[in-house]
Amino acid sequence: MVLALAPALAVADDTDNGANGVVHWEGHGSEELPCPGGIHWIFTAGDVESATLTFNGVTYEPTKHVGAIHFETPGATTADEIDAFVTYTGESQQGQMILTISNCLEVPEPEVGDLQVVKTVEGDDAPEGVTFGFTVVCEDGTDESFTLAGGASETILGITAGVECTVTETDTGGADTVMVDGVEGVSTTVVIVADQMATVTFTNVFDDEVVPEVGALQVVKTVEGDDAPEGVTFGFTVVCEDGTDESFTLAGGASETILGITAGVECTVTETDTGGADTVMVDGVEGDSTTVVIVADQVLDVAFTNIWEDIGVLPGAEVAPTGPAVVPTAPAAPAVPTEVLGVAQRAGVAPAVGALAVTGADTGAALVLGLLTLLLGAALLSAGRSAGRGRGRTG
Repeated sequence: MVLALAPALAVADDTDNGANGVVHWEGHGSEELPCPGGIHWIFTAGDVESATLTFNGVTYEPTKHVGAIHFETPGATTADEIDAFVTYTGESQQGQMILTISNCLEVPEPEVGDLQVVKTVEGDDAPEGVTFGFTVVCEDGTDESFTLAGGASETILGITAGVECTVTETDTGGADTVMVDGVEGVSTTVVIVADQMATVTFTNVFDDEVVPEVGALQVVKTVEGDDAPEGVTFGFTVVCEDGTDESFTLAGGASETILGITAGVECTVTETDTGGADTVMVDGVEGDSTTVVIVADQVLDVAFTNIWEDIGVLPGAEVAPTGPAVVPTAPAAPAVPTEVLGVAQRAGVAPAVGALAVTGADTGAALVLGLLTLLLGAALLSAGRSAGRGRGRTG
């Protein structure tokens, strides 16, 4: 209960018999407070020429001037929130001028607008029966949550005009992209307009699955050289930019094919175990690793050749026979003349023909000839000495 203040006379703040003055509100009609919709004021002042009301710093013109002067100040008001006075011109014909609260104004119906949320779905890959979650939160206290299927809509009525509302898609249903009124995102803010419906459209896009172009890679293993060990295998790795990572082994003459590698990526193929080969060739170039670019719908071949070098034979040398070892037989020594043998025997030199070990046909013949020459020289020397001694004795 609001206690009415005792009425008080308002006296004009002037010294010219009430002409051109100010009258302050002194509590008349305070029993009407509070006023949720505003105040209807009456200024009783006789026949003053004009007046204005200043209420909480805002100046209002009269709404009616027939005898008394009437004013209206909108907005909820309580007793302790009022600072009001009238400024008038002219001379009043009565001695008392009073500013009074006549009654409270009715609370006006607020201006409102509406908001509609529309859901659309695009893309052949959109799942069947999926629904999408939404919230609408406005400054006037509106707070709504709901779900929509593709092609459906939700309308919220009676939102106070002028307030902002934030609309958010809280569950996108796994869409690849969400567009709000043509702009990518999952939330937007709109201002409500009186007597109008604001529409917000959410479009969820499910991209058609794009199948990447792919190619394949085949690693081929060959072996060369008679010295290649039997049963040896060779280790390989294939690492590509699309995540392909394979390890495997191949024997000579075998191959490995890797399918479904993304076209356009690089793959590095490496022989990690060469099996002890003397040389490794990759597509004709010495090395144990190479990089290739995958081509769509094609199989790229990468050939690794491991070579074992045969032991080389020196130029002009005879190749050793592979059968049982044969010891060469030296040719027969030439016959020594009888007179040479006789001289040699008289000289006390015994020819040792055939006494040396024979290591080859040419070597044996050379030794025999050398021995014969030595024996012949010794025999001639001995014969010469004997002839000299004979001539000495005869003389």
